[in-house]
Amino acid sequence: MINTSNHISFFGLMRSGNHAILHFIYRQYNKPKAFLNNRDLYGNVKIGKSKWDVVSKGYNKKTNRELMLISYEDKDISLIDYDRIVANRESLIGRTEHNINILCIRDPFNTFASRMTYKWTNGSIDSPKIVNLEMMPTMWKVYAKECLGITNNVPNKIVANFNWRLVTKEGGGSSWNEKGKNSSRRRLLRRWKHLKNDSLFRSFFKDDELWDLYEKLFDKIGEVKELRE
Repeated sequence: MINTSNHISFFGLMRSGNHAILHFIYRQYNKPKAFLNNRDLYGNVKIGKSKWDVVSKGYNKKTNRELMLISYEDKDISLIDYDRIVANRESLIGRTEHNINILCIRDPFNTFASRMTYKWTNGSIDSPKIVNLEMMPTMWKVYAKECLGITNNVPNKIVANFNWRLVTKEGGGSSWNEKGKNSSRRRLLRRWKHLKNDSLFRSFFKDDELWDLYEKLFDKIGEVKELRE
């Protein structure tokens, strides 16, 4: 049986800066290693299914590897059976030293604004890739509660806060870059301003629980307070 030193499952809502953080994590590990993008739960995972998959030199099915990084988008992390997440675990991952679940969180204002913009420009109204807009607050709160430890459904978890890093362009969206420019950071954290007068967008924030979770995660209100008025 093969050995994988580090098996990392990465969970994030779409448009939360997932690819930025994923590429950052991937770069921290030695070869051989693989990153598999946005897989379904409980399925047989195959390498190369997504155009965003990345496999290093020296990687093959029969060699031990340093890292197997697999991402999952828009999954309800409160309902997952984490022991069964990869059906072909034995052949794909084998024995592991470390099994880690990383949760990605981004502030709700820019997450929702980015998803709305993405939906109108890149996806049809019925696009199955995008959770119904009305479900965004509910799903964001599920992730926020888990990140804060209010719920503890995810074992061996680490929280990655997208707002702490900066941007480049990767993975079909804005990305994370520890050496990015402050101007890029400011643009990313102000996307909500483009939709601040949109009635649907503003309706998402008539939710006291969401505001409470946001304050606990990000420790300040700032300019977004106008969305609460």
